[in-house]
Amino acid sequence: MTSEKRTDGGTTRDRAHRSPASERWLGRLWLTVADRYERYRYLDEADKESLNWHSWGTILTHWSLLVLMILVTLTGLSKWLGVYGPLDIGIWGGYNPAFLVHVWSGVLLAVVAFLLYPFYSIYVDGKSVLLTREQLQEQIVIALAFLGLASYIPGYKKARRSYDAENEEWIGHHPTQTAFWYATWLFVGILTLTGFALWAALASDPAWWIATLGFMDSWFAFETILRIHLVSTAIILASVAMHAYFPLLPSNHDLLFSMIHGRLDGWRVTAENRPERQGAARSKDTLLGPLSGLARLFGTEPDIQDSLAGPETETPTEEQPEATDTPEERS
Repeated sequence: MTSEKRTDGGTTRDRAHRSPASERWLGRLWLTVADRYERYRYLDEADKESLNWHSWGTILTHWSLLVLMILVTLTGLSKWLGVYGPLDIGIWGGYNPAFLVHVWSGVLLAVVAFLLYPFYSIYVDGKSVLLTREQLQEQIVIALAFLGLASYIPGYKKARRSYDAENEEWIGHHPTQTAFWYATWLFVGILTLTGFALWAALASDPAWWIATLGFMDSWFAFETILRIHLVSTAIILASVAMHAYFPLLPSNHDLLFSMIHGRLDGWRVTAENRPERQGAARSKDTLLGPLSGLARLFGTEPDIQDSLAGPETETPTEEQPEATDTPEERS
């Protein structure tokens, strides 16, 4: 078996001589994703520069979504529980102010979620929301690492902070972030439709556009629509909580603050400074927890890092013999 000596005293095995763990499906998947990003582990911290990450339109619409979600949640709970607090205003009582704030905040929430934020994030900032096959692979590996069943993808954190200047795109797109926006659009859509249906059912003479958007009122009973509305609210709040959890981790504070000032310290990668793959990167985790046995069963134990692909080498081409004149040509 051929191997290459590493600087840490270990060896980097050729792809053709990978460990038995790499023969399992999850092991092969981990190596596929790790080989994709391992090169970015070697980006030099000294080459970092301040990059434009979010436009002001993206920042304002992002925080507008948060404020509107808080408003519709609090006013919805107030109407449901009959507790209005500061909304209990004089002759109007508490219900009418809560109702008006709830429905119009919901309308604005749908406008921002479906029109304004996608415009600034996708069109202005050039972000991608397409869920690709590669992202699905990364999501599986990241989920395994989160559960302690696999090592984290080497080089992935730096790849997420790297901009490919030639292809004009960010190199790493966290799949959970992409999945979050699909969940947001799905459940904001359900909340919007069920909300208009509840509005149409409660109004004695609803306007035509309320009756049109509230078409579900004629499909389901009021109680059923309300249950769907409440369950969708709980799901989207859980998604928002997960969305907020990861930026609050110390290693992701730069991503959190980028949603305030729009800048991110990262790397502008070109063909000249793109690192070569070395196959020597190793995650610091050791997977020594209670789930380490499952990791060995899945083929994602730490030893699989020894099977990372080594430096890329060009296959030498056979030299062609120089052409010689035939006797006929010489004559």
